[in-house]
Amino acid sequence: MKYLLLGLLLSFPALGFNQEKDCQRFKDGNFIIRDKRNGAIYLKRKGNLQIETAERDKVKLKFKVVWLDECTYTLTLTKIARNPQKIPFDKSMILTVQILETKKNSYIQRSTSNKSETEYESEIFIME
Repeated sequence: MKYLLLGLLLSFPALGFNQEKDCQRFKDGNFIIRDKRNGAIYLKRKGNLQIETAERDKVKLKFKVVWLDECTYTLTLTKIARNPQKIPFDKSMILTVQILETKKNSYIQRSTSNKSETEYESEIFIME
């Protein structure tokens, strides 16, 4: 009985932290990333297309979206729609985005790429 009670007590904290992520809510919609270095980045995602527009440098990019599982997707650059500062972009780069945590109006993501070892975490907010 003592071990049963101990087991139950130890499992309660794990139950509270093991909540399901609701990634489905973020597959389509309009979102914003507020970045101190790059300014606001606006995302419009619908189906297999994502359009990103950077407020500071006025770059507009189109990406192909492929969902690998419920909370992980890849982005492949398909078109540079606007690039007034002639920033070089590598069209062979594939970004992999993993949704780590979902909240009421946002989610936390980790982005990696096939061209770099750097991981980037950010919070993406739903635009109302």
